[in-house]
Amino acid sequence: MFAGNQETTITLLCPRTRKQYSGQIVIGSNERFIKIADPFAQTEPDAADEPDAEYEAWAAASRRTALDYSRSMLTASSAAIPVYFAVLDYLGQANGFAAIPGVLFLIAAAAFAIAQRPRLQATSRTTFAETRARALRRINGLATSGTALFLLATAGSVATFAATLW
Repeated sequence: MFAGNQETTITLLCPRTRKQYSGQIVIGSNERFIKIADPFAQTEPDAADEPDAEYEAWAAASRRTALDYSRSMLTASSAAIPVYFAVLDYLGQANGFAAIPGVLFLIAAAAFAIAQRPRLQATSRTTFAETRARALRRINGLATSGTALFLLATAGSVATFAATLW
């Protein structure tokens, strides 16, 4: 280590004009010079940039996982409709507002069904990543909306049943 500040001369090369610029920099006693960052230099890939087998498997399965979730929730939402109305009929509730949770289950089922709909469009190797990202965002948005509607319908069902029993 050096005691005190160290003055160092550096020379930089402009990548556009190829003109050299020299100057002095001061390195403090508690600082260390590592290297000058060159944004135009070709460097070896960092270890974090190398493909990771777990990440690759996760990325490859992400669409399938989202579609499987939508398929399961479509089944649950569709099954909840007749179950809800059967329990409502058993409890003797005939109020018009009591149909709202059933309609929400139906809308949730529609969102999950639309999330599974295949989308046919032209793509190439250069546009595949963008096309895949857009498809995943669409599936995620519909699945999230369907889940929110399903939870809202479930809460509405519980509230309706509780109100009917009291």
